[in-house]
Amino acid sequence: MICYIHRNPIHHGITSNYTDYKFSSYSEILDKTSIHISPDIVFKEFGGFENFIVAHQEYKGDYGENDFQL
Repeated sequence: MICYIHRNPIHHGITSNYTDYKFSSYSEILDKTSIHISPDIVFKEFGGFENFIVAHQEYKGDYGENDFQL
């Protein structure tokens, strides 16, 4: 669900890169600066920081590159 939410702005043509979308929690989670989301809890759900990154990359791969481009 988290990967879907982070990629949703791409799917709807709002941005071409979810990592640059200023309303996404993705960057906040990576920077551990979010006041609304606990990055440690998110990373724990993914099995760690690295798995969080990999899961987002795999989600993109599962649905095809064209599904996430403007």
